[in-house]
Amino acid sequence: EENIKGTLEPGMLADMIVLSDDLLTIDPERILDVVVETTIVGGRVVFER
Repeated sequence: EENIKGTLEPGMLADMIVLSDDLLTIDPERILDVVVETTIVGGRVVFER
């Protein structure tokens, strides 16, 4: 599995989400307003806002 997982690059599989804001830089009071914009599972987009 190491040859198809573990990095974000062409040809690799990825499970990840894309959020509307950067949780590390926004005002902590806004964290509950952050939404998932895109969900990727096994390298395929399974949800897109």
